[in-house]
Amino acid sequence: MESFTWWIVLLVGCTILELSSPGMFFFLSFSCGALAAAFYSFFYDNTTVEFSIFLVVTALSFFALRRYERSSKDTLYETNVYALHGRKGTVLEKISPLEKGWVTIEGQIWAAFPANQESIEKGSIILVVNSEGSHLVVKKIGDTV
Repeated sequence: MESFTWWIVLLVGCTILELSSPGMFFFLSFSCGALAAAFYSFFYDNTTVEFSIFLVVTALSFFALRRYERSSKDTLYETNVYALHGRKGTVLEKISPLEKGWVTIEGQIWAAFPANQESIEKGSIILVVNSEGSHLVVKKIGDTV
């Protein structure tokens, strides 16, 4: 039963370390191993088996968590102005090649410039083709609403 206490101390310590280190899942692997060893040591008293369980579960959880971490990083979410690429909107204020105009896209108002250096009239339907800084580059795809 004494080894059970040490496994619980290791479990709590590794969990605290994991919570203080963002996104690595390194100490969480040791927490999983300590939990498995603590579970075994609660019922049986064999230090060699406990330590073996700790090593095996730690190694398995390390590789499983690494795989999860890599797969979760593959999904990139576009944010801010980049999320608007390919979206349609409406011109609120005339857009000319030399002066920015204003467009509304999904309820948000953005400054915009024309993609093909031609004026776009108020009320026209536009498509966001690019962005430059916080300004959108748009092209006309429809007549006024």
